[in-house]
Amino acid sequence: MEYTEEEYADLTKKFCDLTGSPIFIGVYGKPEVSFYTKDMILALRLAKEYNQKSIWDWERSSEIKNKYYDSSKGNK
Repeated sequence: MEYTEEEYADLTKKFCDLTGSPIFIGVYGKPEVSFYTKDMILALRLAKEYNQKSIWDWERSSEIKNKYYDSSKGNK
């Protein structure tokens, strides 16, 4: 899915507001925008809503797969 610069800025602001996190650049295969939250329920909800393949659990240093991920839909 492609975003205009304005749409992308609005979406990243939404994630910052929801998570209370600044923007981070994460690298999981390739650089991508990342956010940090201690709220696992919120993280899993966002992963489902935005069709993320997984989230990273920093407390356990492990990847948590999104059981709702659908590779045919692409990443929102």
